[in-house]
Amino acid sequence: MNYAIILTQINGLALTTGYQILEVIKKAITWTETIEPFHVMKYPVTQQLYHFVMYEEEVEPNVNNLPITEVSWMDSLVFCNELSRMLGRTECYIFTNESENTIYNKTANGFRLLSDAEWQYACKAGTTGYRYARIDQIAWYQENSNGSVHQVGQLLPNPWGL
Repeated sequence: MNYAIILTQINGLALTTGYQILEVIKKAITWTETIEPFHVMKYPVTQQLYHFVMYEEEVEPNVNNLPITEVSWMDSLVFCNELSRMLGRTECYIFTNESENTIYNKTANGFRLLSDAEWQYACKAGTTGYRYARIDQIAWYQENSNGSVHQVGQLLPNPWGL
């Protein structure tokens, strides 16, 4: 079976990010983080891709393009390493007996999870404001999902096509 993994090149920058601690000290804390250029998958990992990579099996056709859900952080790292191996890339994660001691190999060319800053940057896609469109145009949530998971790629992508 053939699978297409669509990657989008994201250029780097110095991003100012942060959060507000309203109830404790009522102060905004910000910092600048440099983001190197990186690639990100156009769509979330689907059940089809996850099951093929992790178990070398296919899933029922009606769930092929649904996003994978209920996967732990460690399972996500294992998936990244497995996908990297399948495509002849260097694994990004080295595991120890305890998950908090997992080592990230920054020089590896394999698949990895985005950092928080990379995730924010890729999601906002150079836009200003909290969102690039109305929430019901860009995300499935309680009020518009009818309590179920929906196929990936069905809502409005951001300006970078993600």
